[in-house]
Amino acid sequence: MSRSFFCFIFLMLGFLYAQAGGDQIVGSLLVDPEGIQADGPSSRAILELLVNGSCEEPLQDGNIPFWTEVVGSNWTQRSANPSPQEGLYYFFPGVAVNAELAQDVDVTDLWYYIDGGSQEFEFSGYVRSYPQSPVDRTLIVLEYLNADKTVVLSSYDSGIHTNTSEWLLLSDTRIAPAGTRFIRIRLISTRTNGSNNDGYYDNLSLKTDIILPLAPQNVSIELASNDVILSWDEVTQDELGDPVDINQYNVYAGEVPEFTCGPDNLAGTVAIPEITLYGQAGSYARRFFKITAVRTFSRIAP
Repeated sequence: MSRSFFCFIFLMLGFLYAQAGGDQIVGSLLVDPEGIQADGPSSRAILELLVNGSCEEPLQDGNIPFWTEVVGSNWTQRSANPSPQEGLYYFFPGVAVNAELAQDVDVTDLWYYIDGGSQEFEFSGYVRSYPQSPVDRTLIVLEYLNADKTVVLSSYDSGIHTNTSEWLLLSDTRIAPAGTRFIRIRLISTRTNGSNNDGYYDNLSLKTDIILPLAPQNVSIELASNDVILSWDEVTQDELGDPVDINQYNVYAGEVPEFTCGPDNLAGTVAIPEITLYGQAGSYARRFFKITAVRTFSRIAP
């Protein structure tokens, strides 16, 4: 290892930025030699909470993944007559007089913001019925539930719809009441004609804004033979200064400052604010590191 490499690593300072991806909400720090500090592009990220909201996931043992049949046992995918509102499939109750499908979304990780009266949720979804007389009915209900799911703290009722000529957009935006820990989405169809229950649903979404964690601060670098030891302050707050629980830190390594984080350059994952990267100092003329503080969300309730 050359002396110049040691000095270059040792003098690296921090460039702050933030990013979000998938279900991971992260605050990041790029270790680079410029010594520049700047705010990230945004303190918020949009998180989609519903899973399989367009019924696109392959059926599992004949059932729609991530959804629970509450009433009726023939819920399945449908792809034509009418065409989907989005994607290849939509929710179809099958043969049943009354049918209900539900998904419980776990929002426990957002308790601090919910109980503080600042966490807003935005629901949207499309409904449609088959053209016949009389027409089968659709209804969407959202319930904001307490921790043991025994109390409905707030609710949205779309009302009964019988539109047949096109998909109808339904939506609701509200701040979750204090004590909310789960949001239940209920799809309720009622048959009035024939054998099939033809009240359909598609392109369902439940979104919320998430505050990004602060980027890791005060990174220090040590060299031990061919190994690089990185350490930093534990991240305990989001970008608004509120407390946050970090699930893990991801450390990425690249040969230029502008490299993109991804699985190919993930150098390690740790639960504590320190990592030893074995062999990183012996194989490169210079090395750049990005450290991300990661929050994960389970979304699907047990």
